[in-house]
Amino acid sequence: RGQVVSEDIVEGTNLFLLQAFLPVAESLGFAEELLKKTSGSGTAPQLQFSHWAKLSVDPFWKAQTEEEREEEGEEGGHLFMKNI
Repeated sequence: RGQVVSEDIVEGTNLFLLQAFLPVAESLGFAEELLKKTSGSGTAPQLQFSHWAKLSVDPFWKAQTEEEREEEGEEGGHLFMKNI
């Protein structure tokens, strides 16, 4: 869902700089999730709108069969739908 554009280590520090394109729906709650996944060592992300782009998938698609649920998870959607 997101696309990493560049990644770099800031010399002389423990900082890792990452630039990525992220769907707006995925960005809601992103800072909290980043802090949780990094055990608090991640810094607050600086999110900035970049551009509009057409999704390659149907954001409202839901898994219907057991096989689709196994592949996509219980939520069954392509996007983090509780943020929309």
